[in-house]
Formats: sequence, structure tokens, C-alpha cells
Amino acid sequence: MGIRSIVAAIVALLKPHRETAMARTVHKLDDVFVAGGQPSLTYVQRTDVDVEPILAKAIATPNQLVSLSGPTKCGKTVLCRHVLRDREFIWIEGGQVANAEVLWNKVAYKLNKPREVTKTASTDSSGTIGAEALLKAEAAHSRSSGTERRFELDPMHTAIDHLVTNKVTLVVDDFHYLPQEARQAFLQNVKGAIFEGLKIVLLAVAHRGQDPIKTQIELVGRFANIAVPPWTPNDLRAIPEIGFGLLNVSCPEELLRRLADEAQQSPFLMQTFCREICSDLNVQETRLAPLGVPHDYPLAALFERIAKHSGQPTYEKLVAGPQARKQRKARPLHSGDAADVYEATLRAVAATGPASPLAFETLRTSLNKLVKEKVPATHEVTSALKNLAKISKQMGVDQGIDWDDDSRTLTIADPYLRFYLRWMVRRERDEAPALRLEP
Repeated sequence: MGIRSIVAAIVALLKPHRETAMARTVHKLDDVFVAGGQPSLTYVQRTDVDVEPILAKAIATPNQLVSLSGPTKCGKTVLCRHVLRDREFIWIEGGQVANAEVLWNKVAYKLNKPREVTKTASTDSSGTIGAEALLKAEAAHSRSSGTERRFELDPMHTAIDHLVTNKVTLVVDDFHYLPQEARQAFLQNVKGAIFEGLKIVLLAVAHRGQDPIKTQIELVGRFANIAVPPWTPNDLRAIPEIGFGLLNVSCPEELLRRLADEAQQSPFLMQTFCREICSDLNVQETRLAPLGVPHDYPLAALFERIAKHSGQPTYEKLVAGPQARKQRKARPLHSGDAADVYEATLRAVAATGPASPLAFETLRTSLNKLVKEKVPATHEVTSALKNLAKISKQMGVDQGIDWDDDSRTLTIADPYLRFYLRWMVRRERDEAPALRLEP
């Protein structure tokens, strides 16, 4: 075989590899694992629960207000933005709204609506200036060629008119953050416009999804609450399976299972886990050569690091309890140290897993095992739980702890707080300091 034939054979042999390399898509880590943002590459369409088509159908249904509810950090915002990706929409953060007037001002601003307009009419006109039902006369003066008037726009009416006319969907995220009066006023504002075709989606925590219909009973028949189902371990596993694959990284099966089990049913936490693992392995984009996550990767150290940077601010506010005139009584614990009723209660909650929801009797049993002497009486514990719930409400409805005195049940809505209690507060853990995975 001549030299040319040999070269031609080598070129032919290398051509598929060169074409494959050229066709390889390089993904940046920031685009693959997006914690707290809108993932596209690792967006998981949970076909087993059909929540995406159910939400899309509800939004498409005419003359209907839609409430999308679910636990905090369960992906409501991501889901809603994904479903609305082909629609025009205006997004308002409920936590930034003090009253209905502020809300409509924000909507009008995002729609680029002016706060006032100037109209000029000839002197022989009747003085009407179009459809001025949306305008309020503020001042007027005359010119030689006519009369010039300045009108202040009513942001609510101009915004609703634009939204209906242009089929723009209005989304209010964290609707439960609005004060009660603001929620009532807003729903009263839009009640008639929904009949005219206004599309509205309200996002709220699970136990507040029915609030709109409770506030405005007249919305019966024009209201749909879509509940986001909890994420299963299989749902959560899809995030690293997709993301690690895009980065040309392989992950041991046991590690994938543990990540899904520890993610507190939160895709946010799972995205954080995966991003941190890649950062630890110095994977910033799709690798040319495959890389495996080591079998002895220290998962426990990862979890403790993430817990410390996520749930600690909330926990510190809770464990401090309400302001007290005198120092609280310290109770000796079996561990050898001491804690007041608030710290003891939180440590007892953590010792359950933490479980959520948590029945009072289960918490009481955990507290009895924790405290060596001077175990708090039932009324002391329930008083502490009420105060913890009050502190949580001041931080935000979906933060911290919620105590239902009627059912005597404790709920920890925030997955980051649950994760912190599990990895930074709980004194007895199932894991060793660093989880070792067998090859």
C-alpha cells in the first residue's frame, strides 16, 4: 500500500471522530445545574403526575382564575414559567407588594404604561377626549390653537384593559405574602375582568391554595386550584441523571439514591447538590474525557456544608425565641449540655428525622428522650410551638414552623430548615462523618 493510500485510510478512520468532536455540544455548569433559577437543560417533566398539561389546560380555560399551590421550593415558579413560555405574561413578586395600589402600579410599569397623558382638543370641540373613563383630569390650560389637558392614568384600569385586549397573563408569585386587605382588594378588582377574559395565575404555598375562593366566594365556578404533587425520589434522580450526562460525568448508583433521599422532596436542593459536586470535582463545563464521581466522595461533608449555608439564618431566629424579660430556664440534657425550651424543642424535632408533619405526641416522646431533668410540661411545649409559629410567620408564611393547635400537628414547610435540622442540629445520625460507597 502506497503512502497516499495509508494517509487516505488514516484520514477516513479519523473523520468520524473529528466529526463527532465537532458536533459535541459543550454545556456550562451554570447552564446545567441551576439552583434557585429557571433550569432548561435539567427541567424535569414529571409525566407520571401530568401536572404540566393540567396547569396548561387550566390556564387555557376561558374566564377562570388559576391558583398553583405546593410546598415551598417544590418548583412552582419553574413549572409556571415553563408552561407559560409560549405566552406573553407579566410576573409580579407578592413579597414586594404592600397593597393593591402598589401591585397595579407595578403591573402598569412592566407594561410600559405612562402615568399620565396630554390631550389636545380644538376650541370648537365638545370637550370629550376619546374613551376618558380611564383618565382623571388633573389640570388644564388653554392655548391659542386649542385646549391642552393633562390626565393622570388610573393604573388598575389601564393595566387590566391592556392585559385583556392583548391576552397577556398576569402572574402573582407568593400571593400569600400579600396582606389580607391587599388580597381582598386585588380579587375584588379582577372579579369582573375575569369574566371579560383576563387570565390570572396565583402562586401560593400548599395550605393557602384555596385562599382566593375563600376571600371571594363569587369566584365559584371561575376558579381552579392546581396542587403540585410532591417530588418522588425517582423524579429527583432525573436531575443528576440528565445533568451529569450533559457534562460527561458518571455517578455511582448508591450516590444517586442518597442524593434523592436527602433532597427533602425539593428540586432546588437537588440542583444545589449536583452543582456542588461538580464544583468539588472542578467540572465547569462538558468534559472531553468522561469522569466518574469517586465512590468515596464525602457526602456527609457536602450535606453539612450546604445545610450550614442554607437553613442556619432561619434556625437562629427560631432558637432565639421571642424576647423575654428574664433568662429562660436551662434544662439538663442526656447529652451532657443544657438547653432552654425553644432549643430543646427544636432539637427534639430534629431527632425525629425531622418528620413533617409531626404529631405532638411523637414530639413529646422525642423531648422526653432528649431532656434528662425538668422536662417541659405540655403547656410549656405548646406555648413554645405557638411562639415558634409566630416567629416563622413574621419571617414569611412558608418559612420555619407552622403549628396547628386544633390537630396538634407541627409542619416544617421550608425544606432548607428541615435539611438544617437533619444535618446540623440532630445529635444522632445514621451516617458516619463521611459516607463511603463501595465500588
